[in-house]
Amino acid sequence: MRGAGRARMFWIFWSHYMSNDTIELAATRSPKKSRTSARYKENTHNTEATPSHYQGREIYCVLDDTLHCRFLSDNWHIISGFTAEEDLGEGFKDRIAPDHMRKVKHYLTEAGNNTTPVRFQLKHKDGGWRWCEMQCVEVKTENASPKIQHACLLRDITELVTTQGKLEKAKLEAELANKSRSEFLANMSHELRTPLNAILGFAQMIENGTFGEIGHPKYHDYIGSIQESGSTLLSKINDLLEIANIDSGRMVLNEELTDLTQVIRHAIEFHSHHAFSEQITLRERLPKQPLPVFIDRIRMLQVLTNLISNAIKYNGAGGVVDITCDTRKDGGINIIIEDNGGGIPSTHLQNILSAFRQDNSFFARSRDCVGLGLALSKEIVKLHHGRIEIESEQGKGTLITIRLPKERTLPIAAAEAPIEKPLEFCSGEASN
Repeated sequence: MRGAGRARMFWIFWSHYMSNDTIELAATRSPKKSRTSARYKENTHNTEATPSHYQGREIYCVLDDTLHCRFLSDNWHIISGFTAEEDLGEGFKDRIAPDHMRKVKHYLTEAGNNTTPVRFQLKHKDGGWRWCEMQCVEVKTENASPKIQHACLLRDITELVTTQGKLEKAKLEAELANKSRSEFLANMSHELRTPLNAILGFAQMIENGTFGEIGHPKYHDYIGSIQESGSTLLSKINDLLEIANIDSGRMVLNEELTDLTQVIRHAIEFHSHHAFSEQITLRERLPKQPLPVFIDRIRMLQVLTNLISNAIKYNGAGGVVDITCDTRKDGGINIIIEDNGGGIPSTHLQNILSAFRQDNSFFARSRDCVGLGLALSKEIVKLHHGRIEIESEQGKGTLITIRLPKERTLPIAAAEAPIEKPLEFCSGEASN
């Protein structure tokens, strides 16, 4: 029953209850006197609108402060399995779960102030328990005893509570599974990095001829391939470890006052040789004066190198990558990386920033990409209370915007000149 119908039925219920006939009914009705039900029908002109015979899902009742039930609609069996005649008087109270008794009594004493219903369990005739939701209105009467009574509406919410319980259980299981996944990734990353570092170290020693020259020239090529492949794998393992650290909340930013333009220029310089070899032009449009921000400069450099690397990687010979930085009207900062490459299909944009979402039909495996760099970049920017936005059209290029909030900026007049510090780059190439 909808809100308007419920309110109308509730009003009819109370009006009939307060009539003389109904008061007599409430006072005399008992399991041994079923004749009162017939008398009620005789004195009621419109039994169809009488809540005593209402067969909907809501149950109407009248209670006093001691939970003594003075009236129950005939559809009480829906929630309890018992007839209304069986549970008048103390029967209603006997159905309430002992652990919930105090809560229900407290609700009735505060009925005049409560706007939300109370939930409790009722014991069904079959021995099981049903969850019930009850909302009451305190009514003061002149002709009835006691003077203060509670007109109540009840409904069975067992199915709803069961569903909510299943959802909460599923959520908990998902959180535990996610935690286990993060711990597994972290442990495996540590286990893989240790032998991999040894392989790279020994390969470098052989290439440098630390203990003498190697015989065949082909071995130099093999050693070079080992180092390149090992460095790439180490970079991916590092990304996995950082994803796991973010998921588990273990990544902490080392924030400091930094000139953002310097960080951007370092990222551009880092990829200048890569861009030149791919015949890609890098163009920058940055503020001439320092742009002081409060960030983790190493992490922000990691984000920028990832994004610029992707812009180069998925562009073609003769392509252009524009890197700009502007202050928004709200005081925040936008860093924009735009390329005129192949673009991203609209079907992939929704999940492009999610880890492990690479699609073979778009991201070629030959690009040495496993789909971690963008996800990692998104999470790092999120730790700075910012966000990454991507706009792309297939065949026309991609525009990526890093939006930092104004809380990360500092007025130039109030900022001390940022100290130039050497920036350390992660081993291996930036990954997508």
